[in-house]
Amino acid sequence: MMSSSTASPTTATYGTWHSQISVEDISGKSVSLQECAASPKTNAIYHVESRPVESGRYVICYTPQGSSTSTDILPPGYSCRSMIHEYGGAAMKPYPDQEAVICTISGDNAGVYKVSVETYPDGTVTAGAPALLISTDKTVRFANFAINPKDSSRVLAVLEHHTGQEADTVVNSLVLITGEPGNASWKRVAEGADFYSAPSWSPDGSKVAWLQWDHPDMPWTGGQVFIADWKDDKLENKHVIAGKARTESASQPRWNPDGTLFYCSDKTGYWQLYKHDESGISNSITLKGLEEVDFSNAEWAMGWHSYDFLSPTKAVASYVDNATSRTILVDLSDNTHKDLDIPFVDTQWTSVHAVSDRSFTIIASTSDQPSTLYLCALSEDGSVSYRSIAASTPISVPKDLISAARHITFPRVSSPEPSTKAHAWYYPPVNPAYKAPEGSLPPLVISLHGGPTAHSACGLSLPIQYWTSRGYAYAFVNYTGSTGYGRKFRDGLNTQWGLADVSDAADCVHFLVSQSLVDKTRVGIVGGSAGGYGVLQAICSYPEVWAACVSNYGISSLKALIEHTHKFESRYMDGLLWHEDASKEEREQIMAERSPLLRAASIKAPVLLLQGVEDRVVPKEQAEEMARVIESNGGIVRVELFEGEGHGWRKETTVIKATQLQEDWWRKYLVRD
Repeated sequence: MMSSSTASPTTATYGTWHSQISVEDISGKSVSLQECAASPKTNAIYHVESRPVESGRYVICYTPQGSSTSTDILPPGYSCRSMIHEYGGAAMKPYPDQEAVICTISGDNAGVYKVSVETYPDGTVTAGAPALLISTDKTVRFANFAINPKDSSRVLAVLEHHTGQEADTVVNSLVLITGEPGNASWKRVAEGADFYSAPSWSPDGSKVAWLQWDHPDMPWTGGQVFIADWKDDKLENKHVIAGKARTESASQPRWNPDGTLFYCSDKTGYWQLYKHDESGISNSITLKGLEEVDFSNAEWAMGWHSYDFLSPTKAVASYVDNATSRTILVDLSDNTHKDLDIPFVDTQWTSVHAVSDRSFTIIASTSDQPSTLYLCALSEDGSVSYRSIAASTPISVPKDLISAARHITFPRVSSPEPSTKAHAWYYPPVNPAYKAPEGSLPPLVISLHGGPTAHSACGLSLPIQYWTSRGYAYAFVNYTGSTGYGRKFRDGLNTQWGLADVSDAADCVHFLVSQSLVDKTRVGIVGGSAGGYGVLQAICSYPEVWAACVSNYGISSLKALIEHTHKFESRYMDGLLWHEDASKEEREQIMAERSPLLRAASIKAPVLLLQGVEDRVVPKEQAEEMARVIESNGGIVRVELFEGEGHGWRKETTVIKATQLQEDWWRKYLVRD
């Protein structure tokens, strides 16, 4: 545990302050909590965490009912990670009638496995060796398992089959896995759509619901919920009950214990809860006062699980309002709700799972605690208690060292729609051991989230506190197109990607400068993936605003991205860049006008490019070519390639080096000490 200083503060320039939050604290000492689930048989809790200290290995951990100790049940050499859509998710599922999980393993031991667990009276936990169900290689990927509640030898899953290197050679389908280790097999039960996810059995095993969508949709633009009868290991009478291409996004089909199907839909402009009864009618679960909040999100990864049923009449749900999470208890008998008054402000979207009729899991962060897996319990009097099952870091940050997030809304004066507004989370520099020289203002780091259909939240983030405790102001921008503010705001980026998002970044700077909060001559910008693209576009479009930038695996050429990216995103740019009826010539012109690679002559800011060698989403050649063009124009640029990394950092050594390189960059070009 860290301790805060009680001595008189030292006067030192912003950006030069020493912080107790070290680079090791945000790398090897931290893990990423990926997903969790509860055992229907014993109420034990399973979760998956990615460990940078183990080169990013994804480990399944098991916590028996009533225990506060988690045990690894996946031996070294095995990593429980799904790679479907390149972003993965939904890599494991507990069996309903036995203490075991089915899981997908990536890497050298790739395949679908069954892992059994035994807990002894003294609390000792042992796990059997992973037993192979289905052998796979890099061309075959399984995830999103759904186990038949009446026959656990039958498991539905999503399959992604790569028959070649190009996006159009990838085939997705819904499959049935039958049998036990040693005699298991699989067959397709639904195919023809471009994508499938979220299979779910009715409680009696007689029906199946799932989500599917086709190009050019993404799940958050036109995902559709299907339902079918299950008979003789086949889906019959398949039909859609919610969702419409390019218009309505339906998601998270899930069965109530009473046999009613629930799901989320954004047809009102917000992802609200709905139920579909046996008569074939869908009705909104209208919760007074919550008509303009989102109960779902953009499903970049599989396994979204933001609501679940404690009983046929009680559900627990997490929603987002202005990029802030809240957790409620819903009475389904009369559509009333109660705020559970727990301090979780950023919920991980795969994490709300019923454990019993009075308890549930949630992975969330608070304003002063980083991402943690909690077990929450409801008492008879309606109060809620919660305890930690697993934390993303053992580090406890003193409250006087924490820079509290402030939600700001600012006018979009530079945008194509100047009468509208965008949002950000602003973090001022905070460190009780230091004070800045009188009259000085801090350097500012603007951060752009990826996606671009995602959002930044206000839960405690050690990487952000790393910078604020060193004397930087930090602003995480929720630009036009971000989730967390309804579909209209999300759709505002359509045809405007590379324009509206980067003008919002510049306008955020203008706003903070106008409030005398930051030094306008010392502003940097950082982002990853689509956020990295925004960084490169911003320094081309607004060269006078930025003193330096850092792009993590950012897109530099839209043409190259469209030609070489993976199937999941291969048509994503259609809606973001142009109207459906745009001609080939118009599309070529837009790609040229919005590709930083072709606009690099306007760049004035020094550019740091950090890139994974094995990145399939944004290949390393984009960073290398961008560096060559900047150099040829006389600009300052450095490119750093990380072996063994893909689209994002998983290894401890990478996180450390990437952070140190960024800090050196900011010190040189923003602090200038």
